[in-house]
Amino acid sequence: MVLGVLLVMYREQATRWITQVAGGLFIVMGAVALASYYGAKRGGGSERPQPAFPLAGIGSAVLGVALAVAPQVFINAVGYIFAAALIAGALSLYASLAACSKHVRVGLFYWLLPTAVLVTGAVAIIKPSLIASMPFFVIGWAAILYGVAELLGAVKRRGSERQRRMEVERRKGEETIRVVDTITASIDQAEADKGL
Repeated sequence: MVLGVLLVMYREQATRWITQVAGGLFIVMGAVALASYYGAKRGGGSERPQPAFPLAGIGSAVLGVALAVAPQVFINAVGYIFAAALIAGALSLYASLAACSKHVRVGLFYWLLPTAVLVTGAVAIIKPSLIASMPFFVIGWAAILYGVAELLGAVKRRGSERQRRMEVERRKGEETIRVVDTITASIDQAEADKGL
């Protein structure tokens, strides 16, 4: 939800910053891997095995430079990633609501929220030209909507769980009463048989 708010308020700057920060992190990871390699190579004697060349570290550094220098290329890819995350989140909400509906009635409003998130994610992937002028604005609002839907779903699930526990306790109480009635009837029958 926070990411959604950032994308709505500062959609162009936030996406560029996120991409450049990710690039910086990749550069740092690559630099650490290279420093570790050269430190191990320099400090290792003939009795220690030679460290493996840090190919992944170099790859991280190159990716980091690409992200930091040309973030727009990766911003487009991030739009698809966010859209896929929205679709996955909507499907997860549907599954949660379906499980919840076994115990309590789930209103239409609860089903509309994940539907809106799903449609937004699908449109962003299938036909991005429909929202090309502001994809992160739309995806940001969808992320906010998903966060709200997830919060409402959590409240609904908690109520469902509470109701289920109360039902279990009620059934336990009924079972206890049946057992006590059976024992009482057995005792009464035994006393009646002795009295004959």
